[in-house]
Amino acid sequence: MKIRNKTLYSKVKNFVFSAIKLLKKLASKEALPVQQITRYSFKKNIGYSKDEELEVDFFLFIFRHMDEIDKLPDFKECAKYILKNPVTRRATGWRTKDGQPAKDLPLKLDCFRILYSLLGIYLKRVRKFSFVESEFKETYMEFEKYGYKSIVSYRLTAPLQGLSGSIGEVNFGNTLKLRRILDSEKAAYLQAVTEPFGIPSSFGFLDITEVEYTLETIYSHRKDTAINTSSCRKGFEDIVTTLRLFKSGRFGFDVIKTETTSWAPHAHTSYGWGPSRQDLILRGFYDLDKSEKPGLLRLWRRFKSFKKAAGSSQDGKHISLALKRFNFGVEESDAENRIIDFFVAFEALCLPERDELTYRLSNRVAIMLGKNDEEADSIREFMTKAYRLRSEIVHGGEVKPITIKGETVNVNDTAQRIEKYLRETLKFVLVLSKKYKKRERIMALLDKSLIDTKIRRQLRKLKL
Repeated sequence: MKIRNKTLYSKVKNFVFSAIKLLKKLASKEALPVQQITRYSFKKNIGYSKDEELEVDFFLFIFRHMDEIDKLPDFKECAKYILKNPVTRRATGWRTKDGQPAKDLPLKLDCFRILYSLLGIYLKRVRKFSFVESEFKETYMEFEKYGYKSIVSYRLTAPLQGLSGSIGEVNFGNTLKLRRILDSEKAAYLQAVTEPFGIPSSFGFLDITEVEYTLETIYSHRKDTAINTSSCRKGFEDIVTTLRLFKSGRFGFDVIKTETTSWAPHAHTSYGWGPSRQDLILRGFYDLDKSEKPGLLRLWRRFKSFKKAAGSSQDGKHISLALKRFNFGVEESDAENRIIDFFVAFEALCLPERDELTYRLSNRVAIMLGKNDEEADSIREFMTKAYRLRSEIVHGGEVKPITIKGETVNVNDTAQRIEKYLRETLKFVLVLSKKYKKRERIMALLDKSLIDTKIRRQLRKLKL
């Protein structure tokens, strides 16, 4: 380990040494604060175990005596140097109202609590009021590295409930990946759900032990800017959408864990919650085979190409709405609500008009999905009757099973079949939108194919 700034090393060392001497003296006059620590471990096919012990809360003791530490000459010297040096000054992140680095700061400011964080991390490592050169140097090197870099990185992970299979790691690019979750990682979630104000979700012990995969990405930001990981969550949601488009099955994520990839004064782990609901996990599972990886990545590239080219534009707005309602329907447990969501998606995709809706929708879906005229006729008949069922649901009519070629199909099976057709239609429209851009042009092509066999053959050759 090579020290870059020997002056800073010396001043920080003097501060830590003086602070330890002070805290040791204070500790002889009062009881040290303690906290009960529960440490979990998890092993596959065995389950979890936990150990509990009392541990000195060094951070609480430090912050209890900030006023005394602030008065230490070595603290003042160290803080002044950090403020004076143009490189280390950036570590404070302190800015004036116009966004410029501040020149004159009172020493008693939160920006200098970086020194308290260093002191607390060091004491937690050695677990006593004693100066150990090797432990201090290791802590200092992490502190110095943070001071000399402008970018701080975080690792975000989202355990996927309900997803299993033989697939290994899938790299979606831009640090986004799907990978197997390590048993050692599950202990952190076990810890989080047991805390008094633990993970605010339905992600419980059983879910943690059964999780096989997690989504992961790296988020980086400048130290002097606010942390905003919303783009990371959006990336996770895009992967989930792609997986749902790829094949049927019920899975999702309910928790996102954020942790720094290197030392930082605010290097705690935090948990946020995702969009899924518990009933989503109870209704089935999603299995992903390793042989499906090429097809999945092909669909991902097509999905991201759409997002980049037209996802937020007027031309792509109807597809984005359809994808949103498709996800709503997949996560919904009630069959009637699922049917409503799925047909809102179909309408966004296929019905820019305001008349002859049933006729237009059933024909257009039949043309896109039917591999031959006979299959197209079957799809057309189903979509016609299913759309009428949707009308009965939204208008409070009597909801009855539909009959297709003499076969009675109950509401749950109808919802499943609608979902299947919507999934394939979305993939088909993603392909068509790349070439034809506007929904009106795509619909005109589909309508023309009803009387033009050449166009029908061309459409049926499209590779999804």
